[in-house]
Amino acid sequence: MTVCCLTDEARLDEMLEVEQSSFASPWSRDDIQSALSAPWLRCMGIFEGDTLAGWGCAGVNPPEARLLTIAIKPDFRRKGRGSMLLRALMQAAADAGCGYMELECRRSNLPAQQLYKTHGFIKVGVSKGYYADTGEDAFVFCAPSLPEGHPENDPFIIKD
Repeated sequence: MTVCCLTDEARLDEMLEVEQSSFASPWSRDDIQSALSAPWLRCMGIFEGDTLAGWGCAGVNPPEARLLTIAIKPDFRRKGRGSMLLRALMQAAADAGCGYMELECRRSNLPAQQLYKTHGFIKVGVSKGYYADTGEDAFVFCAPSLPEGHPENDPFIIKD
């Protein structure tokens, strides 16, 4: 199992497949293409051999990072991959200079809430009717600190 940055469209079809197998309202092909090319977003994939088992994306705007999506294919869930991917996204945000991370999570998504709590996120609020597809509320979570950052590892930081 390996985790690495996704910086081009080589895995676009697989990313779309992961999204569609994970969410009732998945990101579109255009959403994913935009994420891959935006310098303020960090996209990471987790691989089993050559198979993309999952992917995630975080926005970075130091000192804040925002987890935008994290998705694991159904056959690869409940085996630690989401945890590994979340840790990689938190590290990528730290490497970009962020000190904390926020996210929204469906009130009904108990497995995701447990994942976030396991990684130091605390519930800090509720966004009423946040999800447009169902009107479901979102819990707002925050990880008040991220791991130590290593800017030399951020592929988007301009190096002199």
